[in-house]
Amino acid sequence: MKKTAYILSPIFYILFTICYILSPTLTFATVFPVPVLETYIESSITNGSVIETDSVSFKFIGKNLTNAKDKVSFEYYLFPIDKKWNKFSGSSKTFNKLNRGNYTLVVRAMKKYNKNTIYDRTPISITFQIKTSDDYGKIKLSYNSTGKQITLSNSSKFSVNISDWKIKSWASDFAIPKITKYVDPAFSSIETETILGIGEKIIIKTGRSPLGFNFRPNKCFSFLSKSYKFDFSISGYCNKLSPDELFNMKRTGYFTDKCLDFIKSFSCKTPDIKALKKIETDASCVNYVSNNLNYKGCYSKNISKSDFLSKDWRAYINIERFYFSRYDVIRILDSNGLLVVEKKIY
Repeated sequence: MKKTAYILSPIFYILFTICYILSPTLTFATVFPVPVLETYIESSITNGSVIETDSVSFKFIGKNLTNAKDKVSFEYYLFPIDKKWNKFSGSSKTFNKLNRGNYTLVVRAMKKYNKNTIYDRTPISITFQIKTSDDYGKIKLSYNSTGKQITLSNSSKFSVNISDWKIKSWASDFAIPKITKYVDPAFSSIETETILGIGEKIIIKTGRSPLGFNFRPNKCFSFLSKSYKFDFSISGYCNKLSPDELFNMKRTGYFTDKCLDFIKSFSCKTPDIKALKKIETDASCVNYVSNNLNYKGCYSKNISKSDFLSKDWRAYINIERFYFSRYDVIRILDSNGLLVVEKKIY
């Protein structure tokens, strides 16, 4: 991109040529010694470009037509962000974290001359549009090299609604599956909006869900370990009774030490028939175990607790693997089709 700051009349060139013939030592600088500045912008984008990231880079080039060896500095103005000219002594400038919208960059070369500052009288400008999601930069994307897992993590300080987002590449196009937030004891597949809280993530795997639907684990999932084969560790999904809870149960007078030891040993799993024979003569103990040491009892007791739900959301796409080839780009698009995050595969 180029433009000239000064347009000299043909008469000037005729006079200069005559003078040069008469005096070969005559130079442009001796006739016109005041710096005449010209400004250029070099960039991969062109005027009117639409950019799908929040950063853009430019290279500024300035020339003094009266002395090609002169070094110049610059001033720039990025509308609508800047309210005044910004001095810049370098040559490459990157603007980061730009919000979605239209921008105009104006640049002019400048140079100190005697005690004054000379500017390019006709600054150069370029317009461009940033077209990213409002959630751009809030989500981190990781991809398992086996092609069987994609993880989106909320790295921002705000909750992010990822409902109706898509995973796209040059060869693939998937909708992020909807998820059942609360897996109730009846295993009702009630899909809700997927809103990732601070520090939460969604793990999207290939294959079938162990529950038959997408879900968010909770602290009672340990009771499901015998009935379902999970593809992740559920050791942390357990709501063990605290010492205080056991002491309070003892004080009620309904529970023997033997019963409390039994409850403590099975606080994260349902006892089998063989184990239940150890307490079969203790009616109070049997009643507690039947009402609490199972998924239904655990769910009812703990659903209102703030730490009941896992920070991980689990979704499945029933394909063998994600077919992302080398030198492909995985792009996550929001519900409006705008870029949230992308990852290049090498």
